[in-house]
Amino acid sequence: MDAIRVLIVDDHRVFRQGLIGLIKTRPDLLQVVGEAGSGKEAIREAQRLNPDLILMDLMMPDGDGLDATKVIHEMMPSVKIVMLTASEQDAHLCQAIQAGASGYLTKTMDAEDIFQLILGSIEGQIVMTRFMGTRLLELLSKDVYQSLSRDELLTDRENEVL
Repeated sequence: MDAIRVLIVDDHRVFRQGLIGLIKTRPDLLQVVGEAGSGKEAIREAQRLNPDLILMDLMMPDGDGLDATKVIHEMMPSVKIVMLTASEQDAHLCQAIQAGASGYLTKTMDAEDIFQLILGSIEGQIVMTRFMGTRLLELLSKDVYQSLSRDELLTDRENEVL
């Protein structure tokens, strides 16, 4: 397998440089093909570089990661976009998945965990920490539960007893 071509998008230059250094420790797995510091720049670089994977920050000036994710996903659906952010807010997680992100990782994770989850993303999995996966399932189950009528929540026999 060829190395996964990665575009790194984050408005903090030091973080981008650190991530590039980290990725260079695994040239068998990943190859950084470019970097961007804003959502608008991410869209432009994604079109120019056609990466396999984009590691996208969430909150940036000049077009945030959510908007950029939505645009890139619509233009280039085969490109995997994994949010790599400090935010653990439920709303951000849901918005990222709805925008087309194939993963949601936090900047507090260990490097080896990030590498393993990136592989999962390339293989078509939606990747996230266990905590974020649990939160997403809880949110989805609440939404589904609230949208169901009483008849859908109860069996025929339970309705008959009621």
